[in-house]
Amino acid sequence: MAWKIHAWSPATGSGSIASDHAGPLPFDVNANVRQVADFVVGEPVDPWFEGEPPNLSVLRIQPQKRRQPPDTDWPTFAAANRFGEAIVQPVNADVLEFWVGDCCQRCTPDAVRVRFENVYNIRRPQAGEELDLDDPYFRLAAAEEILQAHIDVPDGYCAFCIATSSYQCERANLYIVARTALVVST
Repeated sequence: MAWKIHAWSPATGSGSIASDHAGPLPFDVNANVRQVADFVVGEPVDPWFEGEPPNLSVLRIQPQKRRQPPDTDWPTFAAANRFGEAIVQPVNADVLEFWVGDCCQRCTPDAVRVRFENVYNIRRPQAGEELDLDDPYFRLAAAEEILQAHIDVPDGYCAFCIATSSYQCERANLYIVARTALVVST
């Protein structure tokens, strides 16, 4: 069942959620475990409940998509960021490509490929962190991420990030340093 923000008050940190089949159900500031200050009515969320239908109460709520650092959206990636799954498609040592769609190629006839060319470096998640390519978000790497992860970005190259839906840790993001990134139709 898809849950969305039904009402939101930034002043109190509380609101309500609803789905097509249930709600609205109120939640308070204690359920907002990520301390999200900018929920938007209609935004998809992941709630945790206590009780059994129809007597549910919201224990915890978080956005389905993790908030990203400012100024990291890149219009080139917009077509890829509307899908929920990415699959690595190695091409050669200098090119890394991802099939991006929903479920599989049969289910997603309008899938795209995100292609990184002249790849200089790939920073995978740290040891003990799993790479989760469900619900990926392709974007530019933020300057502070580049510094914190000690990512070398030579002149003429750009640092890109595939942010995952994982709230476990930002170390689960994948960083790619390449000269070019493009999105092509399949």
